[in-house]
Amino acid sequence: MLPQDNNGGAAYSEKSMRVENSTLNNNSADNYGGAVYTEGFLSINNSTFKNNKADDNGGAAYTKDSAFISNSTFTGNSAKDTKAIYYAKSVTFENTKNNKLEEANLRKYMFKPLLTLMVTLLLFVMVNY
Repeated sequence: MLPQDNNGGAAYSEKSMRVENSTLNNNSADNYGGAVYTEGFLSINNSTFKNNKADDNGGAAYTKDSAFISNSTFTGNSAKDTKAIYYAKSVTFENTKNNKLEEANLRKYMFKPLLTLMVTLLLFVMVNY
């Protein structure tokens, strides 16, 4: 599916996405996922993500679910936060010696629920004090 809502410079999916034997270079997104954005499971195999850019998170890829990465390379990707893969649940690597990721390229989406919990607790204390 083509990019939507300024997410996923090359591909966008509301379901799972599989990227295999692909090269994704020089894509960009105004928000999330410079090359790919998915709300479902993301599988990347034998692929290269190079020089992709997201203005917010996931310079190469963004998933609201889990990711599986095998024999893939991520280089030169950029974003405000997380250069390569931004994921919500978990990421699994197969054949890790063949995966090439630049430093600081993975980030799990977990700080917003924690922040929401902290604000809720603070409001509860303020109301009940």
